[in-house]
Amino acid sequence: MPIISFGSTSYANPTVKTILDELRPGATYTVGQPVSGDTDDVVSISASQFSEMSLDNWNDPNGLAAPTADEMKSEYDRQVTIYNSFEYERNRSSAYPSIQDQLDMMYHDQVNGTTIWKDFIEKVKSDNPKPE
Repeated sequence: MPIISFGSTSYANPTVKTILDELRPGATYTVGQPVSGDTDDVVSISASQFSEMSLDNWNDPNGLAAPTADEMKSEYDRQVTIYNSFEYERNRSSAYPSIQDQLDMMYHDQVNGTTIWKDFIEKVKSDNPKPE
């Protein structure tokens, strides 16, 4: 499952697989049309596709039926909301230099009496503010 972690926060990158894993943990299946192939890919799926999607070879260890299209759409919407609320963290993460480069900045700041590292980190944070 594609899980993204920041500190103590972990959340799924919404996919067909994460939806089904959340709704029916331990179930095995294959996904048919119109969404076939790798269910770990990020899938932007419409409500109509959920109702048209087939879950083949369904086997739930708890004997539960496959989730309905409405259940899947609701879980997808929930996961997308969570995923979107952490966009600032993903943007910050990709904007930060490597730890090695940050340590080098800190070293040179200490030696030269500069604030390059602090200024850089402040810019990343101000360019990608945490939502309130």
